[in-house]
Amino acid sequence: HAPRSPLQASTTGAVLPLGEPVRELAVSRDGRLVGAVGSGGLLRIWDLGSGRVRVERDVGEDGGLSFTSGGVVVHGRAGPPTAITSGGRARCTFGSRPVADAAVAGPRVVLSTGEIFDLATSRRRSVVTGLLRGTSMVSSSRDGSRVGFVARDRAAIAALPSARVVARIRHPTR
Repeated sequence: HAPRSPLQASTTGAVLPLGEPVRELAVSRDGRLVGAVGSGGLLRIWDLGSGRVRVERDVGEDGGLSFTSGGVVVHGRAGPPTAITSGGRARCTFGSRPVADAAVAGPRVVLSTGEIFDLATSRRRSVVTGLLRGTSMVSSSRDGSRVGFVARDRAAIAALPSARVVARIRHPTR
């Protein structure tokens, strides 16, 4: 038999130390990596097979992460959204300032500002217009054809790559 990793050997699961309360969590598409951002802005990405830390950096208190096929996009107050290789090297940035949230949508990175960037080249491709100010969350459909934006108590759904708002969600009395 091949030796089992510490993660496979445990019946209760591994303990992956972050050092601060977990605020955000993401798992890579292939399930081999897990990333967490703590309340103080510490980002760690672990290899689940070995338990080894692959990436560690400060992304700021409101930071977050989204996995791509070749790494991860991180965002937070510590700087503009950045694509990081699975080895931990910064590959490129998207925009020039920190944003509230970012999501990977297929071959694109979508920022809470509505800006849409090409993941491979980091070139800005378009902007979703008509979004509410104060967008705090962005999420993407699995195939990257739709992206959602949440601002306060309202939301908008945009089609990609057209960047056109196709639906809005709001409280009926407003």
